[in-house]
Amino acid sequence: MSAPAPQDPAALAARVRTVPGVTSVFAPRPTLAQIPQVLAAATATADDGPVADLLISTDAEGAVTVSTRISTSAEDSSVETARRVADALIAQTPDSAEIVLQVARIR
Repeated sequence: MSAPAPQDPAALAARVRTVPGVTSVFAPRPTLAQIPQVLAAATATADDGPVADLLISTDAEGAVTVSTRISTSAEDSSVETARRVADALIAQTPDSAEIVLQVARIR
């Protein structure tokens, strides 16, 4: 059974914000290949603001990559929080999707 196609970045970022232990979601640090996508996402807006906090990219072969950075609560395990975030993203993306997650801060 395969997971659904990825949702829009704003919806996935909103889902990440609800994960226990997450205090904030940030745009991924782009590689040179991602800069046009990050710029396009940063200029698009949803009801709750810019959608560049999470980047969904698809390569020429159709492989999906979901990238984001988070800050975590100092009162919770950053490792466990990162696992919960990865699990939440995996549940919303195709089985073959690559999840790239960085812990940017611990607050």
